Amino acid sequence: MVTTKAFLVENGKLTKIPFADAPKARARKGAMLWVDIEDPTKKELQALVKQFGFHHLAVEDSGNMRQRCKVEDYDNFIFIVLRLFPKGEYEATQLNFFLDDNIVITTHFKCVEAVENVACELEKNPALLQRGPDYITYKIIDYAVDGLFPHLEEVESGLDHFEEEMLTATASQEVVGMLSRLFELKRRNLAIRKICWPMRDVLTTLSHMQYRYIRPENAVYFRDVYDHMLRITDITETNRELLSAMMEAYLATISNNLNVIMKKLTAIAGIFAAPVLIAGIYGMNFRNMPELEFEYGYYIALGEMFVASILMFLYFRINKWI
Repeated sequence: MVTTKAFLVENGKLTKIPFADAPKARARKGAMLWVDIEDPTKKELQALVKQFGFHHLAVEDSGNMRQRCKVEDYDNFIFIVLRLFPKGEYEATQLNFFLDDNIVITTHFKCVEAVENVACELEKNPALLQRGPDYITYKIIDYAVDGLFPHLEEVESGLDHFEEEMLTATASQEVVGMLSRLFELKRRNLAIRKICWPMRDVLTTLSHMQYRYIRPENAVYFRDVYDHMLRITDITETNRELLSAMMEAYLATISNNLNVIMKKLTAIAGIFAAPVLIAGIYGMNFRNMPELEFEYGYYIALGEMFVASILMFLYFRINKWI
């Protein structure tokens, strides 16, 4: 279901207006507007071309959910595409910006927490939009970038818990459970990495190039967001290396545990090997076996089995096989 919000600031006063009135309000001198469209239909997208004069290729890209992050500078506006996580999800959604001198229009197909946060902040402080639509664009991107930190903290917390449990799990069910958790952490970190690297390229462009619709006094804020994104990319790369190292260490631990089990089984087999050998010798059906006629032969054989087993047990015990 399509949801639209249109904010107009004139003479320091914030007003919510219908989406249909936004083109006329845009033409008024000194007016600053922000229009947000959630889950737009073809009708709203066509209005961006016909009523706002945005290029049809940019509008077409905004309706395509598989666009890469990018910045495109058209004659009368800047088109920005970002990908970010909706609240509580690890499947990225697309957020589009149409930015010119006195209006910014955002479109997206899922609820974006960064947009909601800026809308709430704007209602409390209309001066945000008075500083220009490019400042609203910065605020949304800033919230979107900072929103990645909780996802990174979840991965780092999972790594800490996994490291504590890695050397203690030996049961097969624990092994399978820990492997599935490790792969889930890798999947989450990869999802964050797929978002932050393309977004980093976008912020590099916005913070280091001059655009006529980004005011010089607001350009410094995009550089600040770029610094935050550098931190995030560094953390994701560190987590990636840690995950790979933990995977190797965990598999090595499992292999070592298997070797320990095999040593114990070998020791047990060795302890019973001597009694089996003695029993096998005296179990042969030869007629000429003098020991079979001994009065105490049975007890001697049992004693030999017992002594041999004890000696083998002590040998393996001294060598720490059991």
